[in-house]
This record gives sequence, C-alpha cells and structure tokens, in this order.
Amino acid sequence: MQASAHAADFVLTHVSAQLCLEHGISKDGVLEDYATQGAGDRKDVFFYQADDEHYVPRALLLDLEPRVINSIQARAAAARHALAHDQAPL
Repeated sequence: MQASAHAADFVLTHVSAQLCLEHGISKDGVLEDYATQGAGDRKDVFFYQADDEHYVPRALLLDLEPRVINSIQARAAAARHALAHDQAPL
C-alpha cells in the first residue's frame, strides 16, 4: 500500500507542476507576468483565485479508464516487489 501511495503522490506532484507551468502560475501561486497576456486561458477550471491574488488548486483529476488503472496497479505491484527485495536481509 505504501508504494501505491508514493506513486499517487508522485503523479499528483508532476500533474500539478505541469498545470502550473501551462497556466503561468508560479510555485507560490502567483501569476507570472507572461501569463497575463492573451485571452482564453481558463485558469478557473483548475485553480481558484484567492482574495490575495494567489491561485490555489481547486480540482483533482483522476483518469479512471481501465487501462490506466491497470497500468498504475501493475507499477505499484512492481514497486512493492522491488521494495521487498531491497529490504531482504543479505
């Protein structure tokens, strides 16, 4: 179970980082200067603009397509297997 939690944390971290990059939001939630130009960017789909002008995540996206779930489960099982062998006494 611990390996799958680690995998989920890894995926969430990278998805969040990619969404911030695509929408011009810095790591501390501030809109980058280049992201204020142009129209049509729907930051509000993924982020809430707080009263202090910071953007905070407002959505969690899960892909529940069976092949994706099976792939995640297989990777988690492989990680658990590798972890079990790493912890085996010599």
